[in-house]
Order: sequence, then structure tokens, then C-alpha cells
Amino acid sequence: MTSDKDIYIVFSRKDDDPGDPKSWIANFHRFLELLLTRLGGKSIKINLVEDADLNFHGNYKSTTILIPIVSQGLLRSAVFNE
Repeated sequence: MTSDKDIYIVFSRKDDDPGDPKSWIANFHRFLELLLTRLGGKSIKINLVEDADLNFHGNYKSTTILIPIVSQGLLRSAVFNE
């Protein structure tokens, strides 16, 4: 399976508040982490990354999985419009 730094959920800061434990992105993050842990039989760590912190140039390995939460906020962010 993957190591603890290979899966990232990418989201726009405008879409949700990651500090709010009741936010839908936080809930999706917890659900996906739990689901993959149960399916894989070992602990899986999924990282949240805001669009402003996303860097396509060199920070990720070829085995990295990026899961974008596609929204108008993400599509309009600077990282996708360079």
C-alpha cells in the first residue's frame, strides 16, 4: 500500500474551513482515511493541502495521489491558472 505521505486531498480555502471539525471537507477526510485504513488493514494517513500550498514542481513523487475537491474556488485559484 502507500506510505503515510502519498495521499493528499486538495481543496480551495474559499470552499470550506479546515479548522472546523464539522466541515464537509474535514468529514470527507476522516471518512476516506477510515475507509482506506479498514480496507488496507493498516493505518493510512491522508493529508489536506490548500490550493495556495499546492506545488506541482518537485514536492510530490510519481506515486503521489492527489484527490482534488473540484469546485469553482479551486478552478479559479492561481495554481490552476498559471
